[in-house]
Amino acid sequence: MATLAELEARAEAVRKRYQAAYAGRNRATVDPGPIDGMVAELQEIRVGADALGEEGAELARRVGGWIELYRNERDAIRQVQADGPDAVAVGRIADEAALLRHLYRRHFAGQDRTTRDTGLLEWLASEMRHLRADLETIAARHPAGWNAELLAAMARDIEVYDTERREIPAALASLPQDRRGTALARRANAQFRVWRLHFANKSRATRSVELLERSIATTRAILADMNALRRDGFEAEPHLSNIQKVTGHLALLEEELPLVRRARAQTDPAERGTALADEANALFQVYRDTYQGRARSEVDPEPLHDLCDQLHVVRRTMQALDREAAVPVNRSNIDVVTRNLKLYEREHERVVAARA
Repeated sequence: MATLAELEARAEAVRKRYQAAYAGRNRATVDPGPIDGMVAELQEIRVGADALGEEGAELARRVGGWIELYRNERDAIRQVQADGPDAVAVGRIADEAALLRHLYRRHFAGQDRTTRDTGLLEWLASEMRHLRADLETIAARHPAGWNAELLAAMARDIEVYDTERREIPAALASLPQDRRGTALARRANAQFRVWRLHFANKSRATRSVELLERSIATTRAILADMNALRRDGFEAEPHLSNIQKVTGHLALLEEELPLVRRARAQTDPAERGTALADEANALFQVYRDTYQGRARSEVDPEPLHDLCDQLHVVRRTMQALDREAAVPVNRSNIDVVTRNLKLYEREHERVVAARA
């Protein structure tokens, strides 16, 4: 007869398998089949716990709850997937929309408008529009009201992003010259940070062309605003120094773009997929070393913010590679990265709340 400790260990192993395979994942995109095996094993564990009498009563009760939960989840997954390919497509759209919302909340919600990255905001609005258009196309094949709640939520997101896009330039223009110069410097620093996080000392073959192009456009706009402020008579030494720094940084970005494009074109897609997987695994390890098992009130949310940003870009680069070439392992890696990124985004919100 198995001891209580042995049964506890088996039950915990099953729970961890379930969490890894299903927790936080979209029901439309997971395989419900393995749940039957987990339920069968839990039933064996419950029988063993019952045989221990009072000693195993608590474990038997807990395992019984897991059995019910897992069966319900299996049935819910099958019900969602009964809609066929459309359900899978909508599940992926919902995941993408949720990740965009996390990006918005971390970079814009409650932040000083005058210092925000307008290039990122425009990209968020554009991406959400594309996603909503895709969902509308799918919804047109179904009865009226199909996924209306998700469509409405995405429409609200777009409205928020568009409103913010209008408010940011107005907020900046309303500042006195010295504060406007400080706000522009902070916006420039954000682009320097993009370089450090996503490009500096990293393989050009796996860098995001999309992100680099966006950073170039944003840096150009910041430099134009800085020069306009100077023409308006603001010639404080720090501002003039900042213009020189931003000019140099823009030149660096513009020189880097053709080099990144060339390196990507000259590197085999499978090799790029492996390199991106290695980069994702390194970020997973950073999370484990820095946050896993530690009290949320005692950890710093800022490195987790950066980690989420890095993983977003790795994921987007994997998706771009998937559109370019069929690399099976890369496609499966996208799902792994998506699952971890959703976890890290939720954890960032919880860390911020705990420290508040």
